[in-house]
Amino acid sequence: MIAGARLRPLAALLALGLSSSAIAQSDDWDDWAEESPTQWSGHVEGAYSTRFDRDPLFDDRASRAELKGQVEVSHDLERAQLSAKLDVHADGVEDGLWFDLREAMLSVPVGSRGHARIGRQVLSWGTGDLLFINDRFPKDFETPLVGGEDLYFKAPSNSLRLDWRFDALSVDLAWTPRFTPDRYIDGQRLGFFDARSGERVGGRDLIDAIEPRGGLSGSEWGLRLHRRHEGVEYALYAYRGFDKQPLGADAQGRPSHFRRDSAGFSLRGPVFGGIASFEAGREWSGADLGVESAGVAARVPHKSAAMAAFEKEWRPKLTIGLQLYAERHDSEPGNASPLNGESRQLVSLRITRQALRDRLNLSAILFHSPNQHDRWLRLTASHRLSDQWLLGASANAFGGRVQRFFGQLEDDSNAGVWVRRQF
Repeated sequence: MIAGARLRPLAALLALGLSSSAIAQSDDWDDWAEESPTQWSGHVEGAYSTRFDRDPLFDDRASRAELKGQVEVSHDLERAQLSAKLDVHADGVEDGLWFDLREAMLSVPVGSRGHARIGRQVLSWGTGDLLFINDRFPKDFETPLVGGEDLYFKAPSNSLRLDWRFDALSVDLAWTPRFTPDRYIDGQRLGFFDARSGERVGGRDLIDAIEPRGGLSGSEWGLRLHRRHEGVEYALYAYRGFDKQPLGADAQGRPSHFRRDSAGFSLRGPVFGGIASFEAGREWSGADLGVESAGVAARVPHKSAAMAAFEKEWRPKLTIGLQLYAERHDSEPGNASPLNGESRQLVSLRITRQALRDRLNLSAILFHSPNQHDRWLRLTASHRLSDQWLLGASANAFGGRVQRFFGQLEDDSNAGVWVRRQF
């Protein structure tokens, strides 16, 4: 149960949301909004998720208990646009009030063919459905696993994005001046398997990773070249940055983010009445964080990955998508990394259904690894009760060996509900 001290920020957020909703409904507000270059929107949401069974690593079965307020604003200038999106969380699991600035960005044209986005933003490339090969931008691997929406898999970063559109080719360049890691599983809300101790750990933040130094040497770059020809989208990708998660250790045995560069390509287009895609990439690492002095035992091996997918609306409002994914880390003689020579295969099946004049949306996605024998089933439902009210539910069921990614989360399998008031 949430203590009384935590209810005060929750109540404040709720009051703010309801009052803003009332203002937004007034005729005066509508008249002003039509004339103003500044547009406001947002919502207030209450959410609760609980584990199926008690996890011995955690005192409470709740994996999510929060009231969240989101405010979104955009302002049109003569030749530019300012936009911002702020989430405010009153969190009953981590016992606090925290802010998540998901967007604070200036969009401006660059010449007659270019466009720049400067500031905090969510970047996303690639073709996968919750699978990422050439999308090397920050992810949130915690929020959706405890009941958050799929869109929260993409995390923000402070970046500059430049896009140019030419007749034969489009060029996208992304630069993140300071390294931004994934929001990975660290034990605070979900348990994980610790290879060093050989057991599952959690109940508090257990990872204090060493991040790359600041300056240009610690920045990240991404390049995408793409075009559309006869309905088919072609893309080439290149990235220079770091592992988004601490997959290795430095000379002192501390978790670290190593240099990680990558290159790849993707194809996407219509096939047999649906949409087919193929994506592949190669990642390789450097040794700029003390790996050389520690020897190859601390190095994360290079990795190759590929994915094929097909999605089709088989019946009106019924869509089925299939993905086949495979990755393999190189086998390096003398490398004691647990990832040395490791391979992983995944098959995913997503079924989505819309009903009640698209007010009801149902989704089920299953990930299964044929060679590592772990799995994740995610069920979501949302029902738009009115223009303002939205009701949702979700369930996440994990299984498999504790040493595998989904298997380590088996005790954290959960189900939850949420309700949202938009304004």
